[in-house]
Amino acid sequence: HQVRMRQTVNPKILFPLAAAIYGVTGVGLLFVPLELGPFLGLSSLAANEVPLQMASAGLIGFAALNWMGRGAIYGGIYGRPIAVANFGFGAVLAPTLIQYQMSGQGQPLGWALSVLLTGLWVAYGALLWSKPWFPKETAGES
Repeated sequence: HQVRMRQTVNPKILFPLAAAIYGVTGVGLLFVPLELGPFLGLSSLAANEVPLQMASAGLIGFAALNWMGRGAIYGGIYGRPIAVANFGFGAVLAPTLIQYQMSGQGQPLGWALSVLLTGLWVAYGALLWSKPWFPKETAGES
């Protein structure tokens, strides 16, 4: 008998929220990386432009993944690849940003982004180990 956590995360809220956070951040870093860099604690040196734009590719990709998967079934084994991808992304992103912020180089916007991304990471972790969540349009059990 396998123990499952009670459903605590509503994917209908989580996925569009993650898509918005990742999308806005990714588009900002794509089009104005040198202007946003100082708000994140990075200098506005031209050397930071390409790495920030490369980071935007991952953020925009995850925004698209979350937006397109917003109505699927999640929890348990359902939707596991998308939930695992988001959890893994957060497992690298959130601690890295927090460590950078704690190094003394961070800025308020960087702290805000760190808190938001840590929240998403925790939410995807909870989703992974919860019972399945079925959209109302499906005939599945909830």
